Amino acid sequence: MARYLDSLNQLLESSCRPPELIVLDYPVRSPILMPRVVAKQALGLSATCTAMLYLGRLDAPDKGDLCSLLQAFRHTKDSATAELHLVVAGSSESEGPIRAITAMANALHISESVTVLPNFPEPLKATLYSAADVFIAPSITLNESFGLTVVEAMASGAAVVCSDWDGYRESVTDGVTGLRVPTVAVANLPEELDRAAPLGARLSVLCADSIALDGRGLCNALQALCSPELRARLGRRAQREAVARWDVDRCTKKVVDVLESRLKVQSSPPVTEYGTSLFASFSHYVTRWLGSHSRLGRTTISVADAVAAIGPQAMGQALQVLAKPERAASTPATLLVRLIAAGGLTVEEDNH
Repeated sequence: MARYLDSLNQLLESSCRPPELIVLDYPVRSPILMPRVVAKQALGLSATCTAMLYLGRLDAPDKGDLCSLLQAFRHTKDSATAELHLVVAGSSESEGPIRAITAMANALHISESVTVLPNFPEPLKATLYSAADVFIAPSITLNESFGLTVVEAMASGAAVVCSDWDGYRESVTDGVTGLRVPTVAVANLPEELDRAAPLGARLSVLCADSIALDGRGLCNALQALCSPELRARLGRRAQREAVARWDVDRCTKKVVDVLESRLKVQSSPPVTEYGTSLFASFSHYVTRWLGSHSRLGRTTISVADAVAAIGPQAMGQALQVLAKPERAASTPATLLVRLIAAGGLTVEEDNH
């Protein structure tokens, strides 16, 4: 047996080539579109409003930071000269998240400009995409390695705002086919992930408490897209990119071409090495890490608005940090993340 294994090893070493990695784009079928004005009217919206769409899970905090989205929309609406309307659509297994979204819209005095569509029928999806001037994807989940709804929105010609997050970076070119909003993670997240993984903990919930979408950055992106010219330019480029990269017929042809070429070439089976750390697989997802090298600063968003997202128990600590950001070193990291998501703090790297 030993002699047989030695002979096999020699054969493999002499004949095997390094594995070749071929990237195939995920095929996406473009929505069947209708005129934007017609779609808006079908949803009960003004034909002249700027329609902003969130489409995703309503009961998963990591799939979409809806709290930060509603706050950013309120600030954008207050400063906009045109009429804005936000449509929040998606699935939810319970009524609780739907009531929470409605309650927050009421508390922010934007309920007349927000439409919530839970568990809508599948045929309505094409109408939603057709109506959207702006599509928003504030996801921070580890499962978001591609972003199907983002690509579908690009194919519909909407201007996309998404989190600066793994798969979205490959789909959306910042400033060209959409706008990406920075994400921030706390420094102890790697240890928390690796400790929780063997226990079968809900990693998505852990990440939702330790990762933030920059609330001020989201507000800036939405305000920028109040410009019809910018929306039109990003939407046109996004639609061209979607057709060129993810069209079903194009992707199918590429798969066939690759398979036919591989049948003609003998190559070694790919060998994948897996690390022991779960974090090692996801460390590149976030834009920046919140640590001793980070500098925090106050924004122009009011203290009341920022603290509203924190809750009464942590209000005292939140007020201290907002008054003097240099005190952040002694503040729980999860509280800082929530303040960043609320738009009360900004994060910059200290290069000195």
